[in-house]
Parts: sequence; C-alpha cells; structure tokens
Amino acid sequence: GGGGGGGPCSESRALVSPTAKRGVLSTSQPAPSSPTLFDDDVTGDKPAADWPGRQSHVTFSQPITTEKQADVTVQRYPELPSDVSLRSKVRIVSQSDLSHLRPVHAVFDPSSSGSSSIVGVCHYYQHPHFPWCKLFPRRNARVAQSEDLAFLTDYVKSSLFVAWNSSLQNVYDLLRQGALTRFYLCSSNLTMMFENDNSAHRVCIVPTTRGFRDTLFKQGIQFSMPHLNSLSNADKLALLSSDPTSDVSEGRVNIGLTDDGDEEEEDASCQEWLAGLGAAEVKMSSSQKSSSSDATHRYDYTKQSLITIPHQSVHTLFNFLLNFKSLMPSSGELAGLPPTIVCDRPFLGASLQQLSSKVVSYRTTVTAADPVPRVQNALEVFGGPILPSVYTAIVGRAAASLPNFTCLSSLAEGSDSFRPPHSTHPPLSAFAFDRGQFVVESS
Repeated sequence: GGGGGGGPCSESRALVSPTAKRGVLSTSQPAPSSPTLFDDDVTGDKPAADWPGRQSHVTFSQPITTEKQADVTVQRYPELPSDVSLRSKVRIVSQSDLSHLRPVHAVFDPSSSGSSSIVGVCHYYQHPHFPWCKLFPRRNARVAQSEDLAFLTDYVKSSLFVAWNSSLQNVYDLLRQGALTRFYLCSSNLTMMFENDNSAHRVCIVPTTRGFRDTLFKQGIQFSMPHLNSLSNADKLALLSSDPTSDVSEGRVNIGLTDDGDEEEEDASCQEWLAGLGAAEVKMSSSQKSSSSDATHRYDYTKQSLITIPHQSVHTLFNFLLNFKSLMPSSGELAGLPPTIVCDRPFLGASLQQLSSKVVSYRTTVTAADPVPRVQNALEVFGGPILPSVYTAIVGRAAASLPNFTCLSSLAEGSDSFRPPHSTHPPLSAFAFDRGQFVVESS
C-alpha cells in the first residue's frame, strides 16, 4: 500500500509501487459485504469544493515544475489534471485522520453539497439495474448463478431493449441540451463516451475492430484513430513485432508504411488481371481504396483501436446505435442484456445508486529502508462506476482538509484510452498530494 507522510517524492514513489502487505488493525465502521479491495491493481479531474464540480469541457493543466530523477520524471501541478476515465476503486492514504471524510453514521443525501463528507457525492445513475446482477464492469462480467438471468425470455429481452432505447434517447437529448457533460455506455465488447465539449459533441469508442469500423464507414459515419495516428513508424513496427501472428518477421508489413507507388502498382496489376478475364476496368475512389487496403485490423481490441466520432457524425452514430442489435451480446454471462448507461445526472429509467465507502487503518511492513512500522489510514470507495465528477469531488474534499496524501485508483473498461495521445501526464492511476501540489510520477 502507499506509504504516507514525508515529502511528496517519497509518497509518490511508494504509491507508484504499492508492494507492501498490510493487516487491518481497526475499522471506523463495519466492513460492507463487498471485497476489501486493492489487493492487485490500484488509482484526476480538477478538485472542487462543492458538488457536483463538473467541467463543461476537458482541459489539461500544465505542470509548474518537471524533475528528472534517474529513470523517473516527477511533475508537479497546481491543480489535478482533468481525467475522463471511469474507475472501479479509489483509495486515499494518509497518516492524518480520515474519519471526517467518511463519518460512521453519515446519512446518504445526494442533494448535499456543503459537507466535507464524501458520502453525499458517492453516487451515480445507471440503466438498466438489477439488484441481483452486477452490470459494471461489463467486461469479463460474471453472474453468481445461472438462474440469475433465467427470467430473460424473448419477450423480456424485447421489453428491455425498448426501455433501453427510451433511456438512451433521453440521456442523449440531455447531453445535446447541455444539461450534462458526458455519459458512458458500457457493453461486454466496447465502451463509449458521449461528451459535450463546449456545445461540440464527440464520441469515443474503445476497443474497436475492423468489421465495426467498416460498418460505420458504410453508414457514412466519420471517425479518426488518434492513438494510431500518433504512433511513429518505429512504434508501429515495435507493436506489430510483439504479435507472433503479424507479418513483421517475414518482411510483409502493411500498416501504412508502404509508399503510394507500391499501392498504385498493386492496383495496376489487379486491373490487368481483371482485363485478362474480360472484366471491365474497376474504378475505385480514394476513400474506397483506403478502406479496402486498411491494415489497421492488426490493432483490433487494443488501445490504438480507439476511434473518435466528430460533432457532425455524432447524431448519425446515435441513430445507428438505436437499431444496432450487436450491442446486446448474444452469448456469454450477460447475454441478452443491453449495455449499461452510466451518468452523474438523473435521466429517464435510471436508478440512483450509492457507492460503498469505508475508512480502515493498517500497519506498514518493516523494510530495510523503513525499519519502523507506521499506522496508515485509508479511505476506500468502491462498489460501482466512479465517474470523473465523483472522483473530482472525492479528491477535492481530501485536498481541502489534508496536508498530504496519496491516491490510488483502478481504471475501468479501457476508459484510460480516452486520454488524448499527446497528453502531458500519464494515466492518473496514482499520484501524491503535498501542500497544495499534485505530484505525478512517470517512467
């Protein structure tokens, strides 16, 4: 777990490498039925004193200082850089008392905004919702018993899809009207983020496949692949060489590195072959050529397969999704259930849900570098999707009342790919706060 106390560098370093095992000494309240969390993987929006603290668009603050320490770069920010990733777990660790952030007898009131407690801000709206079936995260989802989804007859599936369509239309209309900043759509095979960026809407989808991209292309939906476009030729070769099924080892790389002349020669040879068969010359537009020669399928299911839909194509995509039955998995643990819609504002058909939270204490492990065991306090938030606005509010309340702390979180549903490829900071799964500055380490 992250070690608290001391300077920001020591906190940040301990936080980035959470290897210490700890035993729980005491808890400020009975532990909920959910797992204790953060045994394996553990993790910024601008801190805000008041809820909801949303931003109309995403901005990335520049570091005020950048330090090089061996193989580690330490950046200090006056404000926590914005981050639109979904999270499944958040832990704030400090040697200071954290009971004011999570009072034992706090009453959940989503309308409260002036309290220093995080209880009132730890909520979200979701559709669909079944108390006995976990619908987030959707990737690698597991159902406790096969009987849990026995109610999904063909009639029920059809009714669920109709209700889901109504909810999606309503939350999309709220986005267009500026009533909310963003919402997420999570299915078993992809995650979408609809965002209102200063009245210019956009959609990010990850991961994607060539088949899905071809379908969008045929529907006239424009898109770009920012992560793939940002890769240098050397990076593309390195990525493909890690795949034993790629053609790199045989010298047949076709990932946009070939010259236009090679493509023209190939097209000419194809035309000659068709002419030899007595077929008429086939003329292809440049867009058709780019689609037919697309070799980006080698990046399917990876971060680089993220696509961004610009403002002019968002409404076309929305109409396409309303009738895109492939969004509902036909097999697997959650077959027949529509994607999960998650938002920080109420919308038609949504259920208000509360995140679980607790404060625990544990003792650090004795090491050669730190021979004296110390008692650390940790605030843990889990049990559902932690939206960027909720994450902002949690961190903001901690920064307003604590001199220093470390923060760890688990990014969910591949949403860390929504970060721009040329962002000035790494994915914010871990950072330290020390005397008004946010410290982010990257290797």
